[in-house]
Amino acid sequence: MAGLIGSSGSKNLRVKEFRSSGTFPVPSGVKTVSLFLVGGGAGGASSYLGQGGNVVEVNYDVDGKASCAVVIGAGGASAANGGNTSFDGVVFACGGGAYGAVQSSTVPQIGGTGKSGFGGHGANGSTVAAANGAVSAESAPSNTGAGAPNGMSGGSGYCRVEWYE
Repeated sequence: MAGLIGSSGSKNLRVKEFRSSGTFPVPSGVKTVSLFLVGGGAGGASSYLGQGGNVVEVNYDVDGKASCAVVIGAGGASAANGGNTSFDGVVFACGGGAYGAVQSSTVPQIGGTGKSGFGGHGANGSTVAAANGAVSAESAPSNTGAGAPNGMSGGSGYCRVEWYE
């Protein structure tokens, strides 16, 4: 179900979130939607941190479409890449790679920068290592796209669709 968030003139902002794959039914009269997509985070491998899924914001033309398929990227298991997140058959947010930054408690980690609590790479115990992104010292939370440390699973992806009607 879509939620009402705000308004612009005589139109109301609507939002629909996808935490699992599904279908977005395009409302009558809507020509463009704004998408916020996160790929699945990778599971850690050996002494490497899994990379977080890509975080993408984009406007997308839905004029003339009845519906659009949404595929949420799965979080990678230990040593596995995260899955891609797509909208209407177009991959927008790629999953993270299993062999990201070298895991160390004394060296700052290098990895993808997240946004608004999404994406970013995993953490090694007390090491906090994702600028503005989700960080995980264990298996990453669902729908964050966070990568995970060695032997742990990455977080699954996410999609948010916004439009005015």
